[in-house]
Amino acid sequence: MFLSILIPTHNYSCVALCREMSRQVADAGIDAEIIVVDDASDDVQSLTDNRSINDIAYCRLIEIPDNIGIARNRNRLAQEAQGEYLLFLDSDVYPVKSTFVKEYVRMKDLGGVLCGGLTYRLDGPAEVCPLRYAYGMKYEVVQSHFISLNFFMSAELFHKVEFDESFSKYGHEDTKFGMEIEKLGYSLNIVNNPVYHDNNDSSELFLKKTRVAIDNLVEHRDVLSSTSRLLQFYDKLKPFHLGKIIGIPYSWFRGAMERNLLGKRPSLFVYNIYKISYLCTRL
Repeated sequence: MFLSILIPTHNYSCVALCREMSRQVADAGIDAEIIVVDDASDDVQSLTDNRSINDIAYCRLIEIPDNIGIARNRNRLAQEAQGEYLLFLDSDVYPVKSTFVKEYVRMKDLGGVLCGGLTYRLDGPAEVCPLRYAYGMKYEVVQSHFISLNFFMSAELFHKVEFDESFSKYGHEDTKFGMEIEKLGYSLNIVNNPVYHDNNDSSELFLKKTRVAIDNLVEHRDVLSSTSRLLQFYDKLKPFHLGKIIGIPYSWFRGAMERNLLGKRPSLFVYNIYKISYLCTRL
């Protein structure tokens, strides 16, 4: 088999990840390539670091001058790939197992999409972003749906689906991708082959991304309403004309909620209220 390991990045150094993937490919004894597409990074340090990727075995770096967004970046990576199988990894992850690549190769005959999942280091982002850490531990570590930061599939299947490039903003492009896989009748297999998610976003940036993702959800509401719990909850409110009332916490108490969410002990209950209330102000 020939495996293409595909890593989209933007303002993040993924040299350590590439070195580990290179080591694991050699250890697995398979034909492989590791491609990184840098989506118009403007952080000089990460861009300089990533240029050393070309010196690592199996690796090559492609730099894009204009920012194209994560969906188009992943499609670009797949277009560049020569492998029969594709392993997509976000740039801010790192494999938990030293046999990570071997595990995916061993499980390739399961077919469909293999979703390896994620976890966090014990000394991970809890201090940098307590909100991101709390949310991830509660909702992401116990994976029940497709998440795009760590997945494996055949190139043939990927090109039947691809990421919807109309999702140009942050968020939910992976939701749509998972929906399309299931529509075609292929399986989404949740397997035990996790990565550490070493996300270093601040709490402020995480909240900003939350709002952008909800904006994207609203923009693609017709497509995502069947799978989004947030939209489904809102639709239950509509017959009772409660949307404006539920929007009050964000409109009136945003500052108080954000003080909690940006603090050292954020409440996920407050975070969920923040999300649904913000959604109601957008619809």
